[in-house]
Amino acid sequence: MQIFRMNESDSTMRRFFLFLVDATDGITPELAEANGQPQISINGAGFNNTGGLLVAIGNGAYYVALTQSEVSAKGFFLVRYKSANTAEFQSLGHVTGIELYRIGVGAS
Repeated sequence: MQIFRMNESDSTMRRFFLFLVDATDGITPELAEANGQPQISINGAGFNNTGGLLVAIGNGAYYVALTQSEVSAKGFFLVRYKSANTAEFQSLGHVTGIELYRIGVGAS
């Protein structure tokens, strides 16, 4: 599960990470999904497209930068992604009102 601060203003802190694998064997990292469209269900509502598209990191790893409105309500959300090439991906996220510790920020 990935955890986000409610109303996070820093887009780099709103990155939701995905690892996508091939639909045929469920193991091989899928390398050609950049700009794919993930979906999000916030607190059990129906799925809608996320405000961002997939960004490739490499070796099957991607992220989607969620919008500030997608992390504006406390609770759970589910991100899913499926294309003709990939196995179904679903992962849970949580938005909290608690201040999250950030390494390198603030007094040392």
